[in-house]
Amino acid sequence: MTLSHSNYTKTWLVLILVLFSHTAQSEWFNYKGRVQLDYDNTQLNSEEVTDKSAYRRVWLSFYGSGDDKGEVKLSNWSYLARFDLRADEFDDDAVVDLVVSYSGLGNGRKLTLGRQKTQFGMNWVTGNTALTFAERSGVANFHKLGRMEGMTYQSSLAELKFGGKINYWLGVYDKSDFNGIATVGRMSYSYQIQPAQYVHLGGGIAVTGEKNLANLEFSYGFNAFHLQSEFFTATYDDANLDNTHGVYIEGGYFLDGTSSRPYKNGKYGRFKPKAKYGTLQLIARIEQGDGNFNQVELGNAVEARAYSLGLNWYLTSQASFMLSYMSAEQTQQPEHDGQELRLRGQFVF
Repeated sequence: MTLSHSNYTKTWLVLILVLFSHTAQSEWFNYKGRVQLDYDNTQLNSEEVTDKSAYRRVWLSFYGSGDDKGEVKLSNWSYLARFDLRADEFDDDAVVDLVVSYSGLGNGRKLTLGRQKTQFGMNWVTGNTALTFAERSGVANFHKLGRMEGMTYQSSLAELKFGGKINYWLGVYDKSDFNGIATVGRMSYSYQIQPAQYVHLGGGIAVTGEKNLANLEFSYGFNAFHLQSEFFTATYDDANLDNTHGVYIEGGYFLDGTSSRPYKNGKYGRFKPKAKYGTLQLIARIEQGDGNFNQVELGNAVEARAYSLGLNWYLTSQASFMLSYMSAEQTQQPEHDGQELRLRGQFVF
């Protein structure tokens, strides 16, 4: 288990950024970042494949919003520029997000332009610092659209008479590895019974030049317990490709019995503990179907069944540790089985 010389250099760069992260902040210029260092041990058919540590993410973000102090009113405009410091060159791999947003349309409506995360799938739209497990579900990861250049319009309907709120997202995107334009729509219904108790129902549709996707979302939270599930299905324009589908169910429980996973308007946020020595969370996940199971060495676009267990320790609002074990078996020929033990240290600033 070793770290390369270049990774040591990047570690020092991140530490320097942390030291100066609050010295030049204003409404129009701020910066933040995240560092995720993983230890990963995998096996395929009981034979060890990997045993290493590596940086999973080293991201630095610049963001801000305008004001109305000058002749031109800019308070409704904001921007986000996010970069991956692991990239060897300043190219597409280095640019994670690069967007400009306008929120002056009223009633919570917002328009976002640029390279951004597509709004399809609850697991995918959840930020990687707010996930239940260190890595996303293999089924969800396979059926996501990723990041693209384009436009997203988001809004919400008026509060319903019987309670709850409907939010929706519409997007049009372009990406070089798709034949044509991708059109995406997502809608969610949120019924917030109380701050720590909610019901979420949602779904989405995505139409691209090579495949069409649809999903259904469900999530429920009650105090320290939360449950989240999605079903995905996809059809392909290529007649040689079979339709794909899959489902996952995951849940977690905070051992202090009082903490809860932050949820609002169809999305989960990053959990921040209040206890002096942090908060522990037990987590579990079951998934089956077509997915990206590279993390257990089974490969991408394979049909498998997987079980995961883990323990998260949210030490502070900035630092956390995530331990998980995943076991999967391929349900198509050839029948392989894979396992993964992952430990992640995460720091955000």
